[in-house]
Amino acid sequence: MPDKGPIYLETVHYHQSGATGWPVEPWNTLSSLLFIVIVGYWVIKLWGQFRHFRFMGYALVVLCIGGLGGFLYHSFRSDVIYLFMDWFPIVILTISVAFWFTGRLIGHWGWALLLSLISYVVFFGGFAGIHEWLGLPRRSISLGYVIAGLYIATPLLLYLKKTAFCHGRWVLGAIGFFLPAVFFRSVDMEGWLPMGTHFLWHVLGAVATHCLLYYTFLTQSDVRRSL
Repeated sequence: MPDKGPIYLETVHYHQSGATGWPVEPWNTLSSLLFIVIVGYWVIKLWGQFRHFRFMGYALVVLCIGGLGGFLYHSFRSDVIYLFMDWFPIVILTISVAFWFTGRLIGHWGWALLLSLISYVVFFGGFAGIHEWLGLPRRSISLGYVIAGLYIATPLLLYLKKTAFCHGRWVLGAIGFFLPAVFFRSVDMEGWLPMGTHFLWHVLGAVATHCLLYYTFLTQSDVRRSL
């Protein structure tokens, strides 16, 4: 592919059919818009309150860029910049969420930033080393998302314990939707569905994202009330 990105079952069908129109990956394209829908929901919900929810405002901007990138990437499969817009915001959000919950956990933002960066290197450096050593296939990209989930879950679950599992159902929901999302991403090329299963990674991942945003909203609301 011109964008040097992964090949999905929809990509294969597109080229086998000799199609030249838009979009290249219809189901993947449409499902990626769910992240934009989520951003719209939270912008409406937080309108006029962003000064109290600055982290969420920042996260929504990054999520919107990622959603737009995913839409352009799966629509055209023509430019590496679209691929970059699809995955790099995920990296930024992953580090940011881990940093935010670490800060809430230890109460010191400087140390939280340092710990988040060090743990990122440990988690993903270790994954990259194992990936190279074992010669894992490209499908193991999905394993990278599991590592990202563990990276976020570590400070998140510790913070959840610190707050006596308050609003824990939203964390459970995020985990409960994220795990099958990664599974469906990894089996896209198995042909279980005619269009593949990558779009379910988007659908379930979007729901997991919404759950995590709702938990963040509730915890920030609790902090505001305690001041």
